[in-house]
Amino acid sequence: MRVGWRWTSPGYGFALVVAAIALLSVACASEVSEGQGTLPADTQANLLPNVDFVGYLYFNPSTSSTVDVRRFLPSGGAEVLPPEKSESVEVSSATILTATEGDIAAMLEFVSVEDAQRVHELYGEYPEDAAIWSKLDSSTVEVVRGSSEWAQSIRDKLDTTTADTSTIITISEKSPQSWALMTNLPTSENDPPVAAGLISPDDKLIEDIETNVGVDLSDLDIAFGNIGAQRLAFAIYGDVPIDISQEIDFRFLTLHDVGMVIVAQTGYPGFALSFLVKTIAGRIGMETIELGSANARYLETEHAHVVLKNKGSLIYAALADDRRDAEQLMLRALADRPDVPDRPDGR
Repeated sequence: MRVGWRWTSPGYGFALVVAAIALLSVACASEVSEGQGTLPADTQANLLPNVDFVGYLYFNPSTSSTVDVRRFLPSGGAEVLPPEKSESVEVSSATILTATEGDIAAMLEFVSVEDAQRVHELYGEYPEDAAIWSKLDSSTVEVVRGSSEWAQSIRDKLDTTTADTSTIITISEKSPQSWALMTNLPTSENDPPVAAGLISPDDKLIEDIETNVGVDLSDLDIAFGNIGAQRLAFAIYGDVPIDISQEIDFRFLTLHDVGMVIVAQTGYPGFALSFLVKTIAGRIGMETIELGSANARYLETEHAHVVLKNKGSLIYAALADDRRDAEQLMLRALADRPDVPDRPDGR
């Protein structure tokens, strides 16, 4: 699944958090009001193909990131680049879209035309049955992996000479409510996120988590019924520049001091959501902690520290390699929200 680099499954902690948020998001969601959240530079102006998607990631740190070229090669790639040979390129930004079928598309912006040309050449090393399509446009490489109608639609839109909203669009134009949700991420002008995006849990989320994580969530599944597709916004924070030469998993959080904040809109009023947070957090083993003048829910997993908290009808989760960092991320998310009660309780 390599189009630029692989973003592997975030693991146990992330799975539990997504499960909890999805379960809390099953009520008919009301409209989200725009917030003042800080996003990566040019997020609102960033253009993407006008297609529906399951996942969206916009990566744009304040400086370029070094990427090992093996990230762009078929698995192994030793016949193209011997293991002893080191080669890297500089990526300035990346837009990644994913589909239900598992297909993926990316628009990769490089610091130099030469780096873009090199990566475009590497995509040419994939066998035909890999269904990899790429296009070079100055310092940008556009790549699509997959053979579905979705993948073909993106190829058609990227390959056209007509640039209008039928082919290329901003995230705020494509989905105003998703954009509004993203703007409810933390305000952090002095420490902007390196990436932000959207994900949509599907109706098999609980089953997948039970199978892959080994956590029994059947009571929650019965209580809430089928989980409809619900969009979650997230932001990733970390030191820059980022050297993306290794697998991007929870070990990456440790190496690069990276944290994540997730936010979702629910249709529950704040008092009801507070009660549900307490109930569901208890089911998955989270403890109650004091965070500033409010209560929050906390869980230490094998891979990350997780803090869960609602603000009105919004539900937030913060994940980091260190508990203090996770708490600080949550406090940042709560800081500009006057609707957070002192004890949202249910104690």
